[in-house]
Amino acid sequence: MELKMWTLMKKNVFMFVLLSVPLMGLLSVYMLTVRKTLNTNILIFLGQMLMYCVLVSVMTSEKAEEKNNGYAFMSLLPIKDRDIVASKFAVVIAVVAFLSVYGFALVSFMEAEAYLFPFGRIFLLICGNLSLILAGGMYILIYRWGYTTFMKISVLGVIVFMVGPFLFIEFVLIRRNIDYAARLQSLNDLPWFVWLIVTSISLMLFWGFLQAAIKAKEHQRGK
Repeated sequence: MELKMWTLMKKNVFMFVLLSVPLMGLLSVYMLTVRKTLNTNILIFLGQMLMYCVLVSVMTSEKAEEKNNGYAFMSLLPIKDRDIVASKFAVVIAVVAFLSVYGFALVSFMEAEAYLFPFGRIFLLICGNLSLILAGGMYILIYRWGYTTFMKISVLGVIVFMVGPFLFIEFVLIRRNIDYAARLQSLNDLPWFVWLIVTSISLMLFWGFLQAAIKAKEHQRGK
């Protein structure tokens, strides 16, 4: 008897809840009671936290799999590699959808210049799309290299991801007197179907990464 998808998804959902809910709860309290006013830096930080919750949940889940020999155990059960990998990708897309909607709602409750509200939603949508692509790519590399090797190689990428956007704003945009606020406003002028196309492309890439991850996992088991 094959296990249902939800059975495979539950422990990954638990990792997300354990990591993300307290973090996003504290962030909400800070932004709504202390910060209150939305600006570009806060938006970047919120987008980073959305991506952080997704990507760190993936890494935490895979660390637990390696520590507890989760994949070795599942290999003894009547579960296909395709179902195992698909369950993890299903959790990622559900988490991204939830956090994006959460971010949209949080931004709408804050005070801000008029252009920041639509831009905030666009920026969070971009972060959600990037989260899908990065998480899918991470799973491919984890299944090809193994979790330990992947983590050793990815440390520099994590550092760049966390500090890069703020360094870019400080040393490239502000110090060169580039009116990035006006450029951000120009994104609001793009028609809605542009973002529909962007999201559709992200989902297609995510689907392609799913297929590649399945092949990598099947090859890993075949070794």
